[in-house]
Amino acid sequence: MESVSSPVSANESTSAVSDSGIAERQRVAISTENKFEVARNWSLVSSRELLTVTSYVDAKDTVNNWCVGQIVEEYVDNGTVKVHFEGWSERHDVILKKNSNKMGPFRQHTSGYTG
Repeated sequence: MESVSSPVSANESTSAVSDSGIAERQRVAISTENKFEVARNWSLVSSRELLTVTSYVDAKDTVNNWCVGQIVEEYVDNGTVKVHFEGWSERHDVILKKNSNKMGPFRQHTSGYTG
């Protein structure tokens, strides 16, 4: 009988995960815990490469206001990410290139709640 695997969230753990799956989970956990580390090293080109799903950033919304955003999707094929703004519906999400000037380190341009 063939088993069907179900999606596993970043918060779940399972013993039947391959080494690459474990490495991916660790990378997500590290990016979530070290959002300020990415901000401190933002000027380094490699730090923008550390941006992954769940990373927090400051990003400009559709009316050019800086808001707190969280990366919810990453499009590796064209180097873009989808940013969801805290407190806003999905229709306000924006897609930005990882090297866009409309995205900056978490809390560089914002303070407190921006939703």
